[in-house]
Amino acid sequence: MKTKLFISLFLFCSFTIMAQDAINLKLNVKAKTKYTVKSTSEQSIVTSFNGMQQTSGVKNVSFMSLTPLALGQKSISCEIAFDSIFTTSNMSGMKMDINSSKGGDINSSDISQIMSAIMARLCKNKLNAILSYDGKVIAINNLNAFKDSVTKGVDSLKGPMTPMISMQVKMLLSESAIKGMIEANTAYFPTKPVKIGDSWNTSYTQSSGGIGFSIVTEYKLNSLKDKVAELSGNATLEPSSTAPMEVNGAKIGYDVRGLSKSTLFIDIQTGWLQKSSVKSHMKGNMNVSMNGNDMTIPVEIDNTTESIAIQ
Repeated sequence: MKTKLFISLFLFCSFTIMAQDAINLKLNVKAKTKYTVKSTSEQSIVTSFNGMQQTSGVKNVSFMSLTPLALGQKSISCEIAFDSIFTTSNMSGMKMDINSSKGGDINSSDISQIMSAIMARLCKNKLNAILSYDGKVIAINNLNAFKDSVTKGVDSLKGPMTPMISMQVKMLLSESAIKGMIEANTAYFPTKPVKIGDSWNTSYTQSSGGIGFSIVTEYKLNSLKDKVAELSGNATLEPSSTAPMEVNGAKIGYDVRGLSKSTLFIDIQTGWLQKSSVKSHMKGNMNVSMNGNDMTIPVEIDNTTESIAIQ
């Protein structure tokens, strides 16, 4: 009886110690294997102008895939594609549907058709990127060729919306924006092994409506179960630049800040995101200066994003 009790106690202590061992959470993807994640976000934007409130809504569905081509000692060479992007918005009474799968028409007078054409090109072309094993983008080797393919014909657009479209496209295809689109799905890993209860910080820049936001997240490893790691995250969101944008002679600056909370489930074996949910709230002002007149427009933004791996 004492022997059985000793063995049972030994096994209990052994497995308890094993459970406390640090694990190395990182991208551990297989070469030539395609990994895809679908993200669905809904955003509500409330602005106040001359004492009147106005609410706009945006829904976005996107698919991003990553295919490792070669696994190096410190980095991964991979092909990344935004397989399809769908956006529906209702802003200032103007409804717009952008659908990358429908192709669009770059020569149309309809902004939905123009943006659909641009998104179709963005989804058709693939990025050749180098990622670190903690999910950060080290380099995008074909970024200039990628931009040229997507923006062909944009310079010849005509009409009152042309400056706004050109600005949006330029910011959408900036290096920081493209990196942010990728790292939103990959940059959540610690740089060293962690145990349950440990915390670490990550950061990246994401573009929303042409505005860059710096997102700094403190992640915590909550549990390990059935080869899945559960993480919780608390993030601060701040403008990545204080420089105003210039559109049609107007200077537009954003001083909008906020917080977000997230829950992520990560496949321990591959490091690929299985599912996640993020809720954020931002508040501040949009400052507009034009023809010697200055306006301050209060802005409040709520966003929810759900992501899931596609097998």
